[in-house]
Amino acid sequence: ARLLQPRARIINADFARADLPASFDLAIGNPPFSDRTVRSDRAYRSMGPRLHDYFIARSIDLLRPGGLAAFVTSSGTMDKADCSVREHIAKSADLVAAIRLPQGSFQADAGTDVVVDILFFRKRKPGEAEGDGTWLDADEVRPAEGDEIAIRVNRWFARHPAFVLGAHAITSGPFGEA
Repeated sequence: ARLLQPRARIINADFARADLPASFDLAIGNPPFSDRTVRSDRAYRSMGPRLHDYFIARSIDLLRPGGLAAFVTSSGTMDKADCSVREHIAKSADLVAAIRLPQGSFQADAGTDVVVDILFFRKRKPGEAEGDGTWLDADEVRPAEGDEIAIRVNRWFARHPAFVLGAHAITSGPFGEA
């Protein structure tokens, strides 16, 4: 990084322990997909966030007002029943857009077969009204094949099907149905 940006301040530290100013214009990341819960950062401990959700929430908290963020993450960030991390993010930022990629999109390059979302956020400026909060909850959708079993997905994707590349479906994987 120093070779590309010799005047940049490079920090090699644990993200949970790094003392960073809340003044970033842009955060772009591909947080590690993990079921590990982050407990080392007291500000987020009560939410019990998974590692990837912690990275997203803290990165957004470190944006300046009006700052933008884009993340590649597992569908769990948007779909999980526990919406505490989404609610935390919604206190200061709005979901601008989200794109759901088909299961297996990262199989060849990263060896992961999860459903992947690309999420775009904007941190609100002081006094700005909250944006559309439909992304905080889930809805049921019916698979395209006419299967009678409903699938719970984030309400944003249920209301914006053009942003779902592929079709909602229930598949079996090594950890059960997904």
